[in-house]
Amino acid sequence: MVDQQVQELMRQVMDMNRMLGNLAGKVGSLTETWQRQDAEATAGRRRLYEKFEELQGIVTRLTERVNAIMGDAEDMQTSIKTFDEQHNQNIGSKKATAAIWGALFMLAGSAGAIAIKLLEWFWPPRH
Repeated sequence: MVDQQVQELMRQVMDMNRMLGNLAGKVGSLTETWQRQDAEATAGRRRLYEKFEELQGIVTRLTERVNAIMGDAEDMQTSIKTFDEQHNQNIGSKKATAAIWGALFMLAGSAGAIAIKLLEWFWPPRH
């Protein structure tokens, strides 16, 4: 009976030993899986961080280009304003010149009409 109890205890110890071995294998497998997933996550975070840095560089360059374009637009706006002022001055000077020439022709025409009337009154002399 004692031998039978010893054998039963030995069988139970062997079963426990086998279960502990299976458990150790599963824990080892889970640990390896966890380490592999952690390494993949670390690599993924690194790639994501690199993409964010790349995006930040693109945004910085884009901001610089927009600022340069805004500066160019301000320069063009100043040039356009100057051009418009010069154009308006040219139009004004042409209109003023036309008005002056019109006034001169009107004065010359009036002077000619007055001269003709005076000649009609006084020429030929009537004695």
